[in-house]
Amino acid sequence: PQQETPGHPIPSPQHSYLVSLDVLQHSSLVHTLESSLCSVRLVVRDSICLPHHGGAITDASKVALARLSLIVSPHAAVIIFPLAALPSQMQYSSLLASLSAHSFSFNSLLVILTSFSSSILSRSTSSALPENNLKASAYSPPVVKALKRIRRHLAIREGTGEKNTGCTVDLAFADDVGSVAKLVRAYGDVSLSKVPFDFNPYLGDDEQEVSR
Repeated sequence: PQQETPGHPIPSPQHSYLVSLDVLQHSSLVHTLESSLCSVRLVVRDSICLPHHGGAITDASKVALARLSLIVSPHAAVIIFPLAALPSQMQYSSLLASLSAHSFSFNSLLVILTSFSSSILSRSTSSALPENNLKASAYSPPVVKALKRIRRHLAIREGTGEKNTGCTVDLAFADDVGSVAKLVRAYGDVSLSKVPFDFNPYLGDDEQEVSR
């Protein structure tokens, strides 16, 4: 059983989220999610997505979709995405296409934009220290410009039917691994307060639930 540590009471109740293998490789993030700070149990599969329920996804075959990172409830999912990648037209298009495609499977999507090097997510906890110089450079003028375009481009896609108007997309910012984990847990708290998470529709017979 998890032990409460000073200043970090165990969240109640413990949550279970579907997580992709990509996220599982981020050892520092996984450790923080599973710690008493967040109290999350991870259920792993090769990739996580839901069947498309309709809508005009016109560019899904042309652009590699940014992968979902976690599914925290039947109606809510998280994408962890590096801020530094936004100025890249390919990466930006990948994120927009992914949000558009998954908007037909979820009512809510959270994009956590990280201002630190992605390698920090995979470091051991003891070495996952803040890198202030990377944080400062992450909010460069090209990044800020790309951020301002996201809402406008999502609105355009709603007008063309490429994005589901019933799906809310929220952006959050994280300057360290702990912030990513706490954002995920807080998002799960809100999502799971509306409906409990039943894993059965998401896991096939050949898929194994892994409790780390």
